[in-house]
Amino acid sequence: MHSTLAALLLGAGTLTATTGHAQRAELQPAPFRKANTLVVLTSLPADSVLDVVARTLQQRGFQLPEPAAGQGPEIRTLPGIEAGVACWPLVIRAEPISGGVRLTGRYQMPEIAGAQEFPAEFLGFEWSPAKCSFRQVERIAQSIPRATITYGRY
Repeated sequence: MHSTLAALLLGAGTLTATTGHAQRAELQPAPFRKANTLVVLTSLPADSVLDVVARTLQQRGFQLPEPAAGQGPEIRTLPGIEAGVACWPLVIRAEPISGGVRLTGRYQMPEIAGAQEFPAEFLGFEWSPAKCSFRQVERIAQSIPRATITYGRY
């Protein structure tokens, strides 16, 4: 089921969004401790945003699997590492929402935890697995033209 951005209210420097999953999340203009989601709002059509994200992912060395039947309009990479970045294998998910796209990431530590995935989140030192992976997702968000990036925790 695809999420839609039902309401976007600006107040006291914090954005509040309600999604189709009846979740509430406070979106903020800067990353905060344990943020794990980037909401990218843009005037581009959803298909164009996903095209930009897919192209950027491929340019940065991520592999995109063939879409599975019924998968819907989202992008989920195969585990990969951005070229030139010393980090851990990362799966990035781009999900279209009304007015933009929601980006999340999950990293793997194969030598320690096998194929188990952990959320990419704004936590720890810059070189920590969680934050390094979060920064990779953030670079993808920054590649979307004419976009406003906000940060949340879902």
